[in-house]
Amino acid sequence: NDPRTKYFTDSLHIPIDLVQNERRGTIDVKCFSNPGTQYSSDELLAMLIQYCRDTTHKDAGTKPNEAVITIPHTSDMWQRNALVQAAQMVGVRISSLMHSTTAAALQFGIQNRGFENNTVYIAVFDMGSVAAEVGIYKFRPTEAPKEGRMKLAVSLGTIETLAIE
Repeated sequence: NDPRTKYFTDSLHIPIDLVQNERRGTIDVKCFSNPGTQYSSDELLAMLIQYCRDTTHKDAGTKPNEAVITIPHTSDMWQRNALVQAAQMVGVRISSLMHSTTAAALQFGIQNRGFENNTVYIAVFDMGSVAAEVGIYKFRPTEAPKEGRMKLAVSLGTIETLAIE
């Protein structure tokens, strides 16, 4: 019933109302198109994950049961747990939650095959629609195997997050 909330929901031109869930102490979304139906934030997240899963199934022909999800670096443990639980609600296992600039740095390291035997520092800029962030990362090569031991696999080395702002 807060006038600021009413103004916000009206400005979206979406037929919803935000209502207090007394039992949980949270805010739920009430849809005008289906009176009496309220959705918690967990349920809305689960619907979004299900939509992504269904879209992937339709477009790629495979139904993923596992996902890596990028999150803002400001996400607290409660928000991270809520995301994992929402994914579980629709049968998706979260194998990792990763900051978007860290994900981009990891992809860049994979693309460059670990930069061979060089230590490399990179900056990743995330020019998002709401905020801009930068992550500074250090890639180090793996240590050479000790004498008498065989190298069993190609390694990308290690990636270290130095800063995210």
